[in-house]
Amino acid sequence: GKLDFSPPVEDLSSSGFPLVGGRIDHVAGQPVAALVYQRRLHPINVFIWSGASRTAASDTRSIRGFQVRHWIRNGMSFWAVSDVNDAELTQFVRALQAS
Repeated sequence: GKLDFSPPVEDLSSSGFPLVGGRIDHVAGQPVAALVYQRRLHPINVFIWSGASRTAASDTRSIRGFQVRHWIRNGMSFWAVSDVNDAELTQFVRALQAS
């Protein structure tokens, strides 16, 4: 009831990324869904909001030791952020996009 969209919530535990929590957060003053997955002891935060993004359709970055991935699907903007290594975050994103 606090978001104007329903974020997709996927069970990725069979791929080694169990869902461990979720919350509503704010990015640039906008409410967003924040899902928390885990890889061993490393959290993977996935921020989701509806609407067009002002960034590229996909993006890969490393910022101060954190791996960041961005993509747009079905009119929603997804940002995955974690301190897992680059290969594992890529594996997570592929699993999430395939579901």
